[in-house]
Amino acid sequence: MDGRSSPSHSEDELEFHITFPAPNLETNLTFSSNLDTEEVTEPVVYILGWEGCEDDELEWLSSIYESRGFITVRYTAQNMDLQILRSVSTEPIAVRLAGLVSELCLTESPVFIHACGETGASLYQFLAKELKTSGSGSAVRGIVFDNTNICVSILTALIGPWILVYTRHWFHPSPWQSIQCESVPPALFLWDGSREWVEKAGRERQGSGGTVFFSRLDDQDGFNRRNMAEKYEKDLVEFIIHCSDQSN
Repeated sequence: MDGRSSPSHSEDELEFHITFPAPNLETNLTFSSNLDTEEVTEPVVYILGWEGCEDDELEWLSSIYESRGFITVRYTAQNMDLQILRSVSTEPIAVRLAGLVSELCLTESPVFIHACGETGASLYQFLAKELKTSGSGSAVRGIVFDNTNICVSILTALIGPWILVYTRHWFHPSPWQSIQCESVPPALFLWDGSREWVEKAGRERQGSGGTVFFSRLDDQDGFNRRNMAEKYEKDLVEFIIHCSDQSN
């Protein structure tokens, strides 16, 4: 099922793709809708693509979640090469995506976010905020930072992780700051060996009291998920199983 809507800004046609899993009692994971109840609901994962990727590049990743019973929402923001300075255009996207939870009657479902690249990390910051505002924030059970380029912009390198962005009369911390300082939800950091700052962010988050999993994936052709499919899927599934166990 594909979902499309008209964005509230002019720079990006908001196009997202929603997929519902086929029932499979052998592989689907179960999550309690509330930690105080035994009611079981289908989990939802937002897959936030890296800048410039096509939706078909996310389908393989989406299939990993679908095979475990997840409803997947795939979205890639375009033309956001300076995400840290463009929160005014990012927030409406996050509002729209967060609203899908109630539109699809999934307000009791556990939510995961899989953020790829710098674009995904930047959007995650605002999506997590909007989910919390809409009342779904407590349902966020896990976040995956997938080779997240969280400290590569020139501005970030010059000023450091404590960049503050003025938008809508409020200051927002940079993705780097948010990722490091959060202690919830549990997080998995996937990265290649050339991006040691990704591991550093994970260690900082761990130091803030967060539950953190690490997976270093090295490939001679760079960070190619399909070339490392076996380890990539193994580490990802182990993480979501851990989060599933914590909810039951």
